[in-house]
Amino acid sequence: MKCEVLLDSLDNFFEKHCPIKTITDKSLNKPWITSGILKSSSMKKKCYGLFMQTKDVEKYQRYKFYRDKINYLIKKSKIYFQLW
Repeated sequence: MKCEVLLDSLDNFFEKHCPIKTITDKSLNKPWITSGILKSSSMKKKCYGLFMQTKDVEKYQRYKFYRDKINYLIKKSKIYFQLW
């Protein structure tokens, strides 16, 4: 009896403060994100991590190159998908 009350109160607590959410694939909502953009994005993240560890100017230049290239590709891809 007391265990059931405790379990019910714990269930209510978790439902209120930690609701179960469904995970969606964010790329489905963004059709302009291509596999090439995803690969470049992961490379950009690696370059940023290396730059933050070393604070090397060359690593920052490489990160900046990938950042600018990805932004350019995303803009072009969005325009293409809007026209299509």
